[in-house]
Amino acid sequence: MQIKKFRAIDMPGALKLVKDELGPDAVILSTRKIKGEGRGYGLFGRPIIELTAASDDRYAEGIRKDKVSPDIALNFSTALNPVLEEIAGLKEIMALFMKQPDRFGIGGFHKNISAIYQEMIANGVKDGIALKLIEEANKGIPEEKLEREGYVRSFITDVMMKLIKVGEDIRFEKGKQKIAALIGPTGVGKTTTIAKLAAEYVLLRKRKVALITIDTYRIAAVEQLKIYADIIGIPVYVVLSAAELRKTIESSRDKDLILIDTPGRGQRDKSRVSELMNLLGGEIPIEKHLVLSATTKDEGLAEIIERFAPISVDSLLFTKIDEGVSFGTILNQSIHSRKPISYLTTGQRVPEDIEVATLSRVVNLILKN
Repeated sequence: MQIKKFRAIDMPGALKLVKDELGPDAVILSTRKIKGEGRGYGLFGRPIIELTAASDDRYAEGIRKDKVSPDIALNFSTALNPVLEEIAGLKEIMALFMKQPDRFGIGGFHKNISAIYQEMIANGVKDGIALKLIEEANKGIPEEKLEREGYVRSFITDVMMKLIKVGEDIRFEKGKQKIAALIGPTGVGKTTTIAKLAAEYVLLRKRKVALITIDTYRIAAVEQLKIYADIIGIPVYVVLSAAELRKTIESSRDKDLILIDTPGRGQRDKSRVSELMNLLGGEIPIEKHLVLSATTKDEGLAEIIERFAPISVDSLLFTKIDEGVSFGTILNQSIHSRKPISYLTTGQRVPEDIEVATLSRVVNLILKN
């Protein structure tokens, strides 16, 4: 094989030089533009095209062997070896495909693994996360069990459960009051969710509960919360400042649980988010649940979580599960935020349509086991 460099003022001229000297079957190894050395070229002139080309061995049979440097030939051969090894590996894979065409799916993974990968992608799981899951399955599942679709699905389910964090429902330390606030953007159902939680803890768990709202921006929201409070039989307080919030909490020491409803904040409204941080960021420990709609797209959820991060969110609460079509975003944001998922809401009924998030429930939403 002969390797040689050719220079010309343009690509057609350089290709002609290659063809004339090395023949029509020559292989172009590299191309580059360089500064010209002659008059009219260089810094203020046109660049010169440089091609590095190699001749086919059959064409080079009549060329003197001493034209090719032994060092160049050796270096070229060494550089080519990894390529040849990769080609050999591809040939082996293709041979397997030809022998067992029904066994393999996307990316050479077993068809049962590939089917679950496609299911995750269709359900909104990010490609990188889905790929990580099936790579774990490909490494961890014994060869003889790959044909068992149920086993493969169960294995990937177990791996997915290790990636998701779920929190417990609102729990109480003996003799201590619990305070929880629901924060988040407008339109995600915070007020209705507050009512569901209040009804559950009063009617089903027999706890003493009080409601506080600092959502004075929407009169309808305040009135809605008052209606729920009257039905449940609990007090509701409206506060306008951090000082009033502390005072109201102090005067409600006889309550087991205080639930705080907050005004919706647009994730791009930094001043409103800062205001909310000041209201909830005092010395009183307040558990903060960031309420997110399961119908929001992945990019939107990521932006909301980032904007509310200064408030030190404790967990994510997903609403409108009944309206959602794909739920891979729940997995994506759980991994991205490293926050546990506390509750899921599944409709408008109070208090029925709320449930504590569990690993099996979240995974079932994504894989529909």
